[in-house]
Amino acid sequence: MLTITQINYIRELYFLEGKTYAQISGMTGKNYRTVKRYIEMDDFNEQKHKASRPNKTDELRPIIR
Repeated sequence: MLTITQINYIRELYFLEGKTYAQISGMTGKNYRTVKRYIEMDDFNEQKHKASRPNKTDELRPIIR
């Protein structure tokens, strides 16, 4: 995960200076896929994981073993 400062720098290079993914990748030392992901990202809030429900067979595991 990049810091907000790094993300802003990458987005500035792309949108204001017109650099390509490859150029930004070379300048920042980040993989071009990482650069692309943060350029295309609209929502910078971390995704919250849903709580998983218990497996239906969890009750029976002690009996099965």
